[in-house]
Formats: sequence, structure tokens, C-alpha cells
Amino acid sequence: INYYVSTGFMGQQGLLKVGNEEFNRFNIDAKVTAKANDWLSIEFLTKFRHNNENFPWNPTFGRAWIMNWISKLKPGLPVFYDGTDIYTTNSRIGEWKVTREDWKRNQLTLSPRLVFEPVKDWVTNVQFNYVSNENRGTFVAPQFEWIRPSGTIDFQPGNREGTRYNAVMQHNE
Repeated sequence: INYYVSTGFMGQQGLLKVGNEEFNRFNIDAKVTAKANDWLSIEFLTKFRHNNENFPWNPTFGRAWIMNWISKLKPGLPVFYDGTDIYTTNSRIGEWKVTREDWKRNQLTLSPRLVFEPVKDWVTNVQFNYVSNENRGTFVAPQFEWIRPSGTIDFQPGNREGTRYNAVMQHNE
């Protein structure tokens, strides 16, 4: 019997100081090979991958809006309203911190194989491949505070709270 197991992890933090983004991936591969007799080998390969992406998101423009806004920020722009810990609407930081796109993706591969060699150098492979992909996306857009011109603290007008879920499962497509 021969076998191997391999695992890996990658974690990446994003570039943003606020409204951070991240990507994490874990994977495992395993293979077992056994010689049943002189003319038959049995192999089994399995792979699993899980990754998670978390990113600031906008209900209208998706992910692209954040790069657009970063390019428009001025170095002297106030971050907070005077005397508060509430982010200014022009800075969009309050929005970046709470509106999120979160994807969880799983992939499973199963691949059993039989190798027949009834006569020397006459090899026949019988193999089955099964692949399952599961993708789950959660898009969250809660309301965030701002200060009205009158000085009262309120929620951003026109900003409706909402959560949307996307889930897709695919097999051997």
C-alpha cells in the first residue's frame, strides 16, 4: 500500500485599513494505492478545498465601488463628525465597515480507479470522477449612522437594511 496526504492553508489580509477584506483557503489532498493481486491495482484520490472571501460591498455596484471611492478621497477629508465617533458620509468608512460580501466555497473531488493488467504491458484503466462545488454568498447591507444637518444622529437616508443569500450546489457539470 502506498499513500500520501497533503494539506495547505493560505490566509491573506487585504489592503484596506478600514472595511478590511480577507481571503482564506484550506485544502487537503489524499491518495491511496493498493495492489490487490498481480494484475489489479486499486487507487483512490480525494481532494477538498474550502475558501472564504470577505469584502466590503455595495448593493448597487458590488465590489467595484470601493476602488472608485478610494480614488476620490481627499487627504484632508474629515473622518468623523466633530465631537462624535460617527464616520462622515463623505468618507464612506462607516459604510465600508458594515456592508459585507461573504463567500464560502467548498469543492470535493472523489476519484476511484481500477488498473487492470491481465497481460504484460496491456493496461486498462477504469476511473470515475465526481466533483461537487458548493458556493454560498451572503450580502449584508445594514443601516449605518450619520448626522443630519440639524445635528441629530440618525440612519443614512435611503439606506435600507437587507441581507441576500446566494447558494449554488453543482455536481459533475
